[in-house]
Amino acid sequence: MPTNNSISVMTWNIYLGADLTPLTLATQESLPQTVTEIFRQVLATNFKVRSKAIAASISNYEPDIIALQDIAKWKIIPPNSKSIEINFLAILLEELKYLGLYYEPIVINNNFTGELPSSLGNSISVLNRDVILVNKDSDICVIDNKRGRFNNNMNIDIGGVQYISLRGWEYIDICFNYIKFRIINTHLEEYSDSVNIAQVNEIIDGPANINIPVILLGSFNSDINGITYNILAEAGFKDTWILGGLGNGFTCYQDNDLLNAYSTLNKRED
Repeated sequence: MPTNNSISVMTWNIYLGADLTPLTLATQESLPQTVTEIFRQVLATNFKVRSKAIAASISNYEPDIIALQDIAKWKIIPPNSKSIEINFLAILLEELKYLGLYYEPIVINNNFTGELPSSLGNSISVLNRDVILVNKDSDICVIDNKRGRFNNNMNIDIGGVQYISLRGWEYIDICFNYIKFRIINTHLEEYSDSVNIAQVNEIIDGPANINIPVILLGSFNSDINGITYNILAEAGFKDTWILGGLGNGFTCYQDNDLLNAYSTLNKRED
């Protein structure tokens, strides 16, 4: 929570719950089995359990604003009955509420989505989202919000069909102590450097191109030596971890199945 003259923000890539890369390697014949294996990983990484740890960590800081990436919604879609949903956002908000924390999703951006058949007769769908949450007990005033999608996105071949890895940005404009701020959240492309660079330039020329203080949060998929990092630095953004961070600042990565006994965070990227 803020003091009389400060606001606090948090950014967190929640993780989709599975590695989707095998989809790009699957043939049309092997695709249903690959879909089944990916969804089994989603179940094994169990967001209901993970959300308790995430909520507990959030409760240690009670930030005014939280920017989340990869806050997915998965569905099992049987052929002749009601679908079963695993909604990461709803689950996390419920866990926060259990801890006495009340956050409101001010702006939700729907990014890439897709539905594919599994080998078990169901279809599996995923909707990837980014969201900005605001603490209802905070003294900040939200005066505007907007979301948008990038013009530059990566095309992905899955089983011979072309899909777009759709990504975007969202922001809220807030007022605190009579000062207006813009808080931007985004998740830049991970698997194409050229698309990643094009997207960060869209941010700089678009929602960040405003004459008020801007706080840019997100999953940037660029380390301190990356082109995207340097583009942001040249645009005037300051790396807050360098200014005030503690420890090594590592942000990624754990194993895709989250079964590693010890943390494998070894770089500061996301």
